[in-house]
Amino acid sequence: MRLPGSLLRVAGAFLVAGVAASPALAVPRYELAVRRIRAPARVKLDDRQQTATGRAAVRIANRGSAPAVFADAAALTAAVRLTADALKGPIICAPVGIAPAVAQRRFPLTVRPGQSRALRYDLTFTCGANPDRKPDWAFSVTVDHVALDGNADENPTNDTCPRAPTASDRGCGVAGPGYTRLAPMTDVRDARAGTHFELPGPYGVGETSLVLVDAARPTMPNGSFPGAPDRTLPTAVWYPTAPDTSGPDATLASNGRPFPLVVFGHALGSYNRQSTFLTTHLASHGYIVAAPDFPLSHLDAPGGATIADVAAQAGDVTFVIDSFLGFASDAGNRFAGGIDAERIGLTGHSGGALTTLVTTYDQSLREPRIKAAVPFSPPACFFQPGYFDAVTVPLLILQGDHDLLVDAVGDAGAAFARANPPKALLLVHGGNHIGFADAGGGLDDSFVCRLFPDRTDLAAQIAVMLETLGGAADHVALDGCPSAYCSGDAAHIDGRRQQQIGKEAALAFFEDVLHGDAAARHYLDTLAVRNPDLTLSLAR
Repeated sequence: MRLPGSLLRVAGAFLVAGVAASPALAVPRYELAVRRIRAPARVKLDDRQQTATGRAAVRIANRGSAPAVFADAAALTAAVRLTADALKGPIICAPVGIAPAVAQRRFPLTVRPGQSRALRYDLTFTCGANPDRKPDWAFSVTVDHVALDGNADENPTNDTCPRAPTASDRGCGVAGPGYTRLAPMTDVRDARAGTHFELPGPYGVGETSLVLVDAARPTMPNGSFPGAPDRTLPTAVWYPTAPDTSGPDATLASNGRPFPLVVFGHALGSYNRQSTFLTTHLASHGYIVAAPDFPLSHLDAPGGATIADVAAQAGDVTFVIDSFLGFASDAGNRFAGGIDAERIGLTGHSGGALTTLVTTYDQSLREPRIKAAVPFSPPACFFQPGYFDAVTVPLLILQGDHDLLVDAVGDAGAAFARANPPKALLLVHGGNHIGFADAGGGLDDSFVCRLFPDRTDLAAQIAVMLETLGGAADHVALDGCPSAYCSGDAAHIDGRRQQQIGKEAALAFFEDVLHGDAAARHYLDTLAVRNPDLTLSLAR
């Protein structure tokens, strides 16, 4: 049947109108914006409340045309990143614990176009950079749309907070001078008695240098070096002074005498001033710290730095102790009357930690005046069952579990397992090897590995060391030693945090053992409870 022409024209008009009225499919727009952050103005720590909790809130808005869907807490954490940055201060704290408050939150969480949502976060504070009434943490947030669903944000300028206002954006953050916006901050009011272990002590710090020469013991040949008839020990010294008289050759403090003596041993290929974060901290709390350059293991050792001379380094420690006790008996010496012969500790890092263990525990070489030993990252796999049996000197081992040179299990863990109580092993999660030296604030273990002897040379050095330590007959051998070093991921925590842990733990340990300070013992025993980046193993 043929339709009349008029009907065909009407039908055509409807078809054209229908096509014209049908809109093209709109391209979704993806835009999330941060509108606000809120954080607690202050939290409090005291001896009854070793950690503090708080609640932060982040308000985001969906300014796009597509819904933003957060499938679960992990998706929320990846897409909305709340961070707490430590402000400048004398204490380097563990990071603030930040977790989405999901107990009453249902997932998936959908923020529809035009909507805004407040996202709440649980916060856990373990300390603050400044124990006085100053802000300790500054909060910021970033929204990452790509992390949420793979789509780029159309307007990334409003993805962060704090941010300054513009003609089209109100900005985000706390109003500051002019048109600036600042991060919300939290003041951690720290009233814990143990906080003084984390802070510099009441004394100023003096420093001096001297050269000790032991004419009774030779220095062995080493490579191109023919040896020497004596042992020369350039020694750096840090000591307590009156608070306002710090500096080179300042006068030893008159109050608090006599002070404990601590000898520090440097690492292989390093030098006596490698760990001033520790030596100055101890001095500020009333310790005299003597750090010799060992003749054949320091940075510029003749013939190249070697670990083969460790047995002789134990004798160097004894000579340093003899020398300083002699200074204390000399009325004309700066240290006259200033050293307590009954309170002597020994510490060291890496090769210096090895020296610490030999000097404290070796049946033939031990120095009986050592009352407390604190090795940092000790290459201790050589010490077999039986090596530690005759000695019960209190021991604190500090070790990072990301150490590329010393194995946390085969070295530090083995020494802890074989030593007699009282003993402790403090494991720093994410800690590396160089983190216990000043250079660890900016370098990682890959740097140390490039400077280390090649495997053939190191194996030869170790063979000499084992022989001079008495070998298997004296419970010294390679059994159980890791077969590889300098392999693995060099990622690590902030070296300043690792140093903070090292100096406060060592101080608390020395205060406990050398001074009988019960508060120091409690502080050390609970250190890992309030610091999630630590694990402490103890045997009393």
